[in-house]
Amino acid sequence: MINAGIAYGDIVFQLILLILLILLFVFISLFLMNYIIKGVKKNKQLDEMNRKLDELIKKSEKENMK
Repeated sequence: MINAGIAYGDIVFQLILLILLILLFVFISLFLMNYIIKGVKKNKQLDEMNRKLDELIKKSEKENMK
């Protein structure tokens, strides 16, 4: 009977560790996904800014040609 109590304590301890590890994995995954999403958004913004800059340069070149 005494050994059963110790085994039960070990099982509870392992379950708590498992839950903590799952939570840690979830938080790390969410952090990485957030980092990737921010990088993709920033990349899209840079592409849009580059496109607008190219259009402005082309306009100024056309005006200089006249």
